[in-house]
Amino acid sequence: MSKEKSRTLFYRRVVWADGASDSLEKHLSKVHDTLITTYDRTFAHGDGEIQGLTVEKTNNGLFVHVASYTPHQPTSLVPFPSKAKSKETSPEPPPNKHNYLEGDIFFLINSNHLVLCPSGARESIALSYINHVLRKSGMEKLLMRFSIEPVAKVDKVKLLQQEGVKKVSLNASLYEATMEYTARKTTKMNLLHGVAEEVIALFAKGDNKELKEIGEMENLSVKLEISFDSRKKGGDLGRKRLEKTADMLIADDEDQGFSIVTGNGKRLTADEIRISDRVKLSTHGNSVFRSSARNALEKYLSDLKASGMLEQ
Repeated sequence: MSKEKSRTLFYRRVVWADGASDSLEKHLSKVHDTLITTYDRTFAHGDGEIQGLTVEKTNNGLFVHVASYTPHQPTSLVPFPSKAKSKETSPEPPPNKHNYLEGDIFFLINSNHLVLCPSGARESIALSYINHVLRKSGMEKLLMRFSIEPVAKVDKVKLLQQEGVKKVSLNASLYEATMEYTARKTTKMNLLHGVAEEVIALFAKGDNKELKEIGEMENLSVKLEISFDSRKKGGDLGRKRLEKTADMLIADDEDQGFSIVTGNGKRLTADEIRISDRVKLSTHGNSVFRSSARNALEKYLSDLKASGMLEQ
């Protein structure tokens, strides 16, 4: 019996800017009629590549499996424990005509409903793949007509509307907030960048050796809390800005490290606010079986439809 890995399934919705009753599934199905081979579905991404390993038209929509990797990049092997006092890792090049998987993601799109199953790859890999195939097929103008957005649970949205936002808590490492800031300008990174810079500068100042050592640590974490004091008068503008920040975090599909405290003190995390689910899938190397992921996504989409989530 194969082992299982826990994976989170996410729901996203395609929103058309012009209000047209269009279907992204229809466009993606059409472009893939001409992108027959995996060579046709391979694109540069960062320092590596992404590849559409599988594209299947099913009764439940278009199912796609995308892999992320760095061409010809060796992996490091760790020796078995021994009586040696120290050992080096050993670089091992990939086998002939293969590359080592860095992460993959599965997604199923039905009309304008998108469900995703990341497996070591960020959701942005799937969105980048969608952009690439549309551009390659001469449909770049279509990209200006739609956006793919996370959807918050109705009951949580109503709770925030009823009770308001008292506090927003953000978490990120200083390393993320500085070194990755230019590469990934999420809502959280925008807010934390200035704070992180000031903290690092503070540690670097003076002759205190311990503070300087702390400032050099890449894994130092910073937590930022933005709160609204209802006891003070004239704070309507501050409250509205705080609620706007909460809205931005919910809409930021890459940002998971936040929590929102309502006016009555109820704390909501990202997983509780956005529509998602957790499943166990059969392992396949350091990923999961494609058929297992497809079945889970089809069931998830069916469950969302039955619960009325797709209509909210």
